[in-house]
Amino acid sequence: MFSSIISKSSFLNTYSRFLKISILYILLFAGGIWHILDLFQETMRILASPIIIGLGIILFCEQWQSEMKNRQKLILWSILVLVGSWLTEWIGVQTGNIFGDYTYGKTLYPVIDKVPITIGFAWLVILLSSFAVVNRFINQRVRKNFFTFSCCVAFTMVGFDLLMEPAATKLAYWSWKTDQIPIQNYLAWFSIGFILSLSTLLFGICRARNPDTLAVHVYFAQLIYFAMVSFGK
Repeated sequence: MFSSIISKSSFLNTYSRFLKISILYILLFAGGIWHILDLFQETMRILASPIIIGLGIILFCEQWQSEMKNRQKLILWSILVLVGSWLTEWIGVQTGNIFGDYTYGKTLYPVIDKVPITIGFAWLVILLSSFAVVNRFINQRVRKNFFTFSCCVAFTMVGFDLLMEPAATKLAYWSWKTDQIPIQNYLAWFSIGFILSLSTLLFGICRARNPDTLAVHVYFAQLIYFAMVSFGK
């Protein structure tokens, strides 16, 4: 009786996860195809911010399920990431001293003083998904070393940004003052990624190793989408 109930519950959980992962890849792959074919572009621009915010909320909820003993820490950490990353972007836009000279376009909204609120959620998504990728693929010895682990997460985030930047300008997320994306931007990404990762470890969250976590697929599904946008048109 009980074994049957557990078996059904396990099946439903597996099916639900498979469905969520499938929908994620299908939607982002479709978005890439639509961009290449120049279809539904206005709709995609309208949906960009809700999708980013939605992914942030979904990944937070998934992490919530695995942080039974650290939920208060998770809430505080998430608020710090959202607010801290937005403030970093605000300083960057105002001064040009962090990432380089850039301005946000009209795709991401709502905006406060030239910086979209969405960008805080974007950093949360990138951090959680990069963290999950590193957790998935590195060995136990590296996972125990906070410095090495944080460097791996930072490099993973920079790798994501390398592919995202050309797509982001095409999608009017933001634009650079010069035609070339400054090296300063990638150095800033590494530094911020390292600090965010180290703070995550010091908070004692996101340490569980789940090979099939949705966050891993969020990372790679977004890479596929941005690659299609960057090279497809």
